[in-house]
Amino acid sequence: MTTATVDSSTNKLMPSPLEVDSLAPYFSGIDQNGEFQSLDRLTKKGPFVIIFYRGHWCYFCRKQITAFQKGLDKLSDEGFPIILVTPEKPEYIQKTVKKTKIKFPVLHDNLNYIMTNYKVAKPAPDSLRAPFTKIDLKEVNNTENPVLPIPATYIVGADGMIKYRHFDLNYALRASFKTVAKKVREINQLS
Repeated sequence: MTTATVDSSTNKLMPSPLEVDSLAPYFSGIDQNGEFQSLDRLTKKGPFVIIFYRGHWCYFCRKQITAFQKGLDKLSDEGFPIILVTPEKPEYIQKTVKKTKIKFPVLHDNLNYIMTNYKVAKPAPDSLRAPFTKIDLKEVNNTENPVLPIPATYIVGADGMIKYRHFDLNYALRASFKTVAKKVREINQLS
């Protein structure tokens, strides 16, 4: 199993992916619509997708989640559950929803608990901190020490096990809807 590594130049913990066939860490929270969401509730519906995104301000995040919504809209069957996790506050989640027209639940990871347990949390880079950017991550994420997720995508099976992962330290490289939908179909056929 891959574990977190330490960057010897900074002595900081670096994110590392959860392994396929490992147990998905439990999570729960209230989504943007006031609905309770949790790992156990989602697994009762079969496999589901969890996507970590950085914020409404992230072009690549908006592009990916918009593509997932459009992909789901085109499926003739009911598709599959998707849940998003982000460090941004609810008022900024609403900006994401408005910009992307997504219909799936979004959880505000207020204390970075979900991101930490899924090993995708890392300190925001200096290039995204004042005075280098117009984004005030301290405000957007409501913390003095902003953390951002690696924009990872996992598929969790009905058994609570990780069935697929896309994890890349390059925030511009994302899992595609086509790849994820194909994998969900394969998982459903095996069930």
